[in-house]
Amino acid sequence: MHTIIQPSNPKQAKEIAILLQKSITELCGPDYDNNKTIVSDWLENKTEANIVKWIKNNDTYAISAFLENKIVGFGLFTINGKILLLYVLPKFKGKYIGKSLYLYIEKLLLHKGVKRVIAYSTITAKPFYLKIGFKQFKNPMRPLHK
Repeated sequence: MHTIIQPSNPKQAKEIAILLQKSITELCGPDYDNNKTIVSDWLENKTEANIVKWIKNNDTYAISAFLENKIVGFGLFTINGKILLLYVLPKFKGKYIGKSLYLYIEKLLLHKGVKRVIAYSTITAKPFYLKIGFKQFKNPMRPLHK
């Protein structure tokens, strides 16, 4: 199976919202003892309406990862290199989808002249970010490679 990464479309907002809800609930929730308040607060802004706004925002890029015409990953990042969201469907964790999204982000940002990427990680995503070369700082950032 080949992953296709492309800019997100507002028509995909419902599918993206479902992906975010599943990923946060199933992958991140256990790291926070499935605390309903934490998970609920985390999901509060992950609505179709907000996703449409994020996709249309001129200061951010939204990308989707597809396998067999189904969205399996989603990324949202600023034009100056801050990763805001990077999630995959739970059954695709560890299957190179997150890394594919990240590499797409890195390539696009390098093309735009951005020198560093910043990501504020969850407990769940911390090993992923460390594995792809991020350093843990109070304000974590990763220099881009040309």
